[in-house]
Amino acid sequence: MRVPVRLLLSAAALFLAGHAVAGEYIYQWKDPSGQYVYSDNPPPGNIPSRMLRRDAVGEITPPTPSPASPTIADRELELKKRQQDQAEKQAKSDKDNADAKTRAQNCELARNQLTALESGQRVARFNAQGEREFLDDAQRSAELERTRKIVEDSCK
Repeated sequence: MRVPVRLLLSAAALFLAGHAVAGEYIYQWKDPSGQYVYSDNPPPGNIPSRMLRRDAVGEITPPTPSPASPTIADRELELKKRQQDQAEKQAKSDKDNADAKTRAQNCELARNQLTALESGQRVARFNAQGEREFLDDAQRSAELERTRKIVEDSCK
């Protein structure tokens, strides 16, 4: 039985094309002893591996990822960025809440001081020697103006 030459040439071309494609990638994985193994065949069992592409000069380089599917490292980077953004928002919110609470306390203290000054009762303060001295009318009016400005600024 004679085989046509065209059929033989087609079979040879398919055989060589299959080897050319198969030889383009190799597999890399760690064996149980921790050594890296490189092979044209995938690893046995469920051992995780990486596919590496051979260059024309025989060097091994990782295959270029397709732009449509992000790599695991890209996804982890995006996750860390989202977590960092969320932590920053939470920290800013906590700081804003603490600032608002401090402003409310300062406002209440200033209003109480203003009420005491406007009530007409005697107001005293301590001097540098630690002695108590009462405010006269000029000091009282200056203290009233200063306290009103504090109330205006703190109670917005």
